Amino acid sequence: MKTRIIFTITAALMFLNITISQQISVLSDPLFNNPEGIIYDEEANQYFVGNAEDGKLLIIDSLNNVSVFKENIGADMIMAFEIVGDSLLISTNYPRSLTCINKNSGDPIYQLNLNPIASSCSQTTYDERTGYLYIVDQYGAILKADVENACCHVFAGNNLPDGSQTIELDTIANRLILFSWPTSVITFININDSTDVTNGPNTNTKKYLCSTKDDDEYIYVSSWEGHKVMKMHIDSLDNAEIFCDESLYQPAGITYNPVEDEFAVCNNGNNTITFIMVSDTITNTETFANASINEIKIIYNPSSNKIKVIFDATPHKEYQVSIIDMMGRNLVNKTIDITAMGMNSTQLSTAGLQKGIYLVQLRTIDSIIGVEKIILK
Repeated sequence: MKTRIIFTITAALMFLNITISQQISVLSDPLFNNPEGIIYDEEANQYFVGNAEDGKLLIIDSLNNVSVFKENIGADMIMAFEIVGDSLLISTNYPRSLTCINKNSGDPIYQLNLNPIASSCSQTTYDERTGYLYIVDQYGAILKADVENACCHVFAGNNLPDGSQTIELDTIANRLILFSWPTSVITFININDSTDVTNGPNTNTKKYLCSTKDDDEYIYVSSWEGHKVMKMHIDSLDNAEIFCDESLYQPAGITYNPVEDEFAVCNNGNNTITFIMVSDTITNTETFANASINEIKIIYNPSSNKIKVIFDATPHKEYQVSIIDMMGRNLVNKTIDITAMGMNSTQLSTAGLQKGIYLVQLRTIDSIIGVEKIILK
């Protein structure tokens, strides 16, 4: 019997009137058999799920009904998916292959035999700029497939860790970001020169398996160390944080649904899918009865990387203006002496901050006066 259990987790950040809530639901169905790969198809509003045990390709529709899309795709172990147009590209083992089918009809398009060049296929990432698909070989290599012309070769095979698992694309730095099972250190591979392999930051977590990105360039990586999903921005990978460690057991494939702002995670160890819907509740401006400031206003000028903070105040106190990220970290601080400056506005620099949602907070030494949300694009 299919079951879906829903519960909510709320985390408070600092002393602000902000909450980030995760509404978590768990889907169970007899068709799940060591689910490993998952991807959201926005056009059809459904998820494809691949079993690593029996090779079945499943669909979860918008009503959470689970059905078999294809009993057999020509391989016994489905690892990962990419959607390119109407094509569903599938990384598999037994045999090691890249299988391409029509995502709407299920009709086969091609299947590349990767046995001669791969030892154990794992996760994938697609570069829409070039039409190349990169496939991780768990024994320390990266394959590069030309999706349109149905051919594949070894792209990188030196200085990569055994136990390589999942990969993401960094288009700004033009590199691949590789996560592995035995080490918490990220590996960078230069797309223009595959021999240029360097170590990235230490994320303090091992046993990585699968990953995805959201629309704000945050990377989410599943890990069996603590049965969790880690979150980090592509431009600050050294600031890895736990995104979720509830209702997960041996988490594997993970995908992002931008329509619902929802993540779906395959629990390989107990044959379930965890859905994590993320929402934030933020009080834009909060006024306290004992405060002398009645309102704050934010003017953001992206061309100059400046935020102008305007407020009404009785000039007899010191105030602190801060920029805080959604993890609750205080990134920029400035102290204002109203008496000395004789002004009711100040400016903060946003230089060095990544795209995303931030909070501008105004406070005295003993209380928060006001909070305003800004979005840096």
